[in-house]
Amino acid sequence: MTFQNLFNLAVLGQIVCISILIPFLAKKKIIQLQKRYPREIYPKLYPISDKTINSTISKLILFNVLAAVIGVFIVAYTLSMSAEAFLNWNTILVHWIYTLIQLSPYVLTILLVMKYLSLMRSQDVKHQRSAQLQARKLKDFVSKNHLLAYGVALLLNIAVLTYVKLGPSEHLINGRMVLYVLSFNLLFIAVIRYMILAKPKDPYQSYVDRMNQIRFSIKVLFLLVILGNLYMTISLLLSVFKLKAFSSIVYSLFMSLYASSYYFLLKFSPQDMSVYQDEKQPKSELG
Repeated sequence: MTFQNLFNLAVLGQIVCISILIPFLAKKKIIQLQKRYPREIYPKLYPISDKTINSTISKLILFNVLAAVIGVFIVAYTLSMSAEAFLNWNTILVHWIYTLIQLSPYVLTILLVMKYLSLMRSQDVKHQRSAQLQARKLKDFVSKNHLLAYGVALLLNIAVLTYVKLGPSEHLINGRMVLYVLSFNLLFIAVIRYMILAKPKDPYQSYVDRMNQIRFSIKVLFLLVILGNLYMTISLLLSVFKLKAFSSIVYSLFMSLYASSYYFLLKFSPQDMSVYQDEKQPKSELG
């Protein structure tokens, strides 16, 4: 199988995972939640109308489908190229630009979720809840195995950077690359700290569910940063062994793995849904 075919297969996998599979699984999850926890029984869960919710979901699905169509067009275009023309094509740059297009609906989704939670807080003017303050530490949310895996991935990244810098390929290491590795891991630490210490976004969520959600999200974030360090390590090794052309294929595979983490986030389900019921109504056993 030629490099050109490997590239196209990797991009097709990225298209299916990021722009088709994950968005439709998310839509299915939301529909299931709407059926299991209807507005009539759980009014606090819905600060906007069902029509608005469904319309927004449809638009997000449309954006993802458009991203998939653009990706298929890129694959079709590369298939029409000769092998020589393809090798001279800047696949890495095209890949980066396409990934930005692919991830734009995800960024928009995050912004819409934040707005949705803000609307929940705005309708919560009379609701007051209190909870006992407790110190939160990283070890309360992640296991030693997660910390060990991250440590190994980070040390491996640093070891390869050092090896290349001290070896005959030292020209591959520059200040920008070191800054990139450092910034990536510092950003990870900052996000973890924010997730642990941030104020609750959902005004009704129970304390137990909130702690479980933080724990669940941090584990997924650990998976992402481990994959990120491994990707940087493998990309550097490919450059050392003059196989940089394969970086775009590795990039597609890692992006597909990154997107798969959203699937794990969809698996999280609150245990106490009674907090979203109207106080005047009898508590349902569905929650």
